[in-house]
Amino acid sequence: MSTISNFSSKFRGGVRPNLFNCSITPPAGVLLSNDFSFHCKGTSMPASSVPAIDVNYLGRQLKVPGDRTYADWTVTVYNDVDMSIRHAFEGWMNLIQNHGANYQALDNPYGQGTVTQISR
Repeated sequence: MSTISNFSSKFRGGVRPNLFNCSITPPAGVLLSNDFSFHCKGTSMPASSVPAIDVNYLGRQLKVPGDRTYADWTVTVYNDVDMSIRHAFEGWMNLIQNHGANYQALDNPYGQGTVTQISR
């Protein structure tokens, strides 16, 4: 029979639910360091959905899966003292859409990120 003392003696603690390490590989043309990583909190996996599309077939409507869409990824970033993380993101945003001159400098604005949950 299992007891609380048996469970607590085997439990070694979990991961921190509010601290993650994020590493981003930017697209070509974005000048970030090769190891662009930062600590963040309040992140989650973006939800995805596959809506149904109605297709007429022999006088009836047949529902087939449509295109998968992903929700936006939101994250709260812990900034450093010299604001280098903020400046890196602002520079990337400026290449996506320059607000002063109204032009775009990137053909592909998407990078690749890895989020790792930090243990105790």
